[in-house]
Amino acid sequence: MTRALAPALLLALAALCAAPAGTGENITYTGEATDRDLDTPPFGMDGAGAVSGNLFPVTTSVPSASGNTVIVDYASGEKTNPAYVFGGMSETENVTGNKVEFKNGLTGQLLGGYAISGFAATYNTVTLSGGTVSANASAGASWGGGDANYNTFIMTGGHVTNNLYGGDALREDRENAYGSIGEAIGNQVTISGGKVVSEVLGGASNSGDVTGNTVTIEGTATVGAIYAGFTVNGGLLEGNYLYIKGGTVSATNYSAAAWRNNDDTTDVTILRDNHVVITGGNLTDMPFIAGGYNSAFGLITENTVTLGNATVGSGFSGDGVVGGFNALSGTAEQTVTHNKVTINANGIVDGYVSGGRGYDYANVSNNEVVINTGGAVTGTVRGGQAGNYGTVTDNTVKIDGGTVNSHVYGGQGGNNATVTGNTVTITGGTVSGNVTGGQTAGTSGTATGNTITITGGSF
Repeated sequence: MTRALAPALLLALAALCAAPAGTGENITYTGEATDRDLDTPPFGMDGAGAVSGNLFPVTTSVPSASGNTVIVDYASGEKTNPAYVFGGMSETENVTGNKVEFKNGLTGQLLGGYAISGFAATYNTVTLSGGTVSANASAGASWGGGDANYNTFIMTGGHVTNNLYGGDALREDRENAYGSIGEAIGNQVTISGGKVVSEVLGGASNSGDVTGNTVTIEGTATVGAIYAGFTVNGGLLEGNYLYIKGGTVSATNYSAAAWRNNDDTTDVTILRDNHVVITGGNLTDMPFIAGGYNSAFGLITENTVTLGNATVGSGFSGDGVVGGFNALSGTAEQTVTHNKVTINANGIVDGYVSGGRGYDYANVSNNEVVINTGGAVTGTVRGGQAGNYGTVTDNTVKIDGGTVNSHVYGGQGGNNATVTGNTVTITGGTVSGNVTGGQTAGTSGTATGNTITITGGSF
């Protein structure tokens, strides 16, 4: 299967391939009835009937699908607030190339482009710099099986009470006109100010592929849980990137570059080549982050987390950082391999770290944790970890500097696990707990051929 392209190259290709904008409508809404009639569209959202009082281009009977520009800018108060704001919408064609600038005001839903009945929402852009969205905001949404690809959401201020999406193909899981489930590919979210109370999702699909999506959090932004790529019922999650450069992340839920949400023992999901890069920010209220997280059958491989200049977690049980994690228990069809966590200078994990982790029966191999000078982990560090009856092989922990305030394991398994060929290499730093090449829980299981090499450091 072809690998996902790097985000910069993917964006460049997307721009070249984008269809030119049509001769859409330009609307500037200042909250006055004379600006624009607020109408009822011919179809609603998420299976519900259409509501009145919406702002959208062209006429009530035939909304404009593409090439529109909608600007909303007014101080809420004695003004007429639109129930929803659409840059473009259609149930009969693809929705593409629309732009929404939401500078001030109040609305319930904000959508750059909205398509149903299997049609796609692509190349739509939303810029949010002020005001309030009391429910969800999305650059492009296709509800009913269509694709949501190459949409862009830029937020510099304002308030979103629920979720923010780059591309949303989550709703109404049914086949589109081309016989496939809607995908979310190449969507971009950048948040440098304002607040998103709930979740930020770069690209999201119910069952389609989710690839090449990027989320960047920076500046003074405040957000909840973050998923660069998100799916509910399977598919491929590949090449999704989450960058945290600043801002505040405050969430009770986990975050990840790629996330499969639904516990399932039938669908197969592949999470490959997804990456979290953290270079700043206030993350003490973010309890957990992973390169790839899956709770179904499948393969989790080549996912990474790189942390520096920030603290993740606040010491509660379960707080931690994992390169690749499969949280489905009771099946032999879990493979967690070649995932990695790197802790750089001033990167602190107030919790545990695992390169790769699985539950019972998981196959966990060739995962790695690297702790460099100036990095710190308060909890246990494991190269690879599995539950009962798991197989833990050829995982690695390398400590070149920094501090670990608990134990270090090259590989660790539960009862009746097989733990072989795992290594710990320490050339510097400080480890306060025990150092173990490989271990199984209890008296059952096998731990053989695991090694420790120490050439420096203090204990």
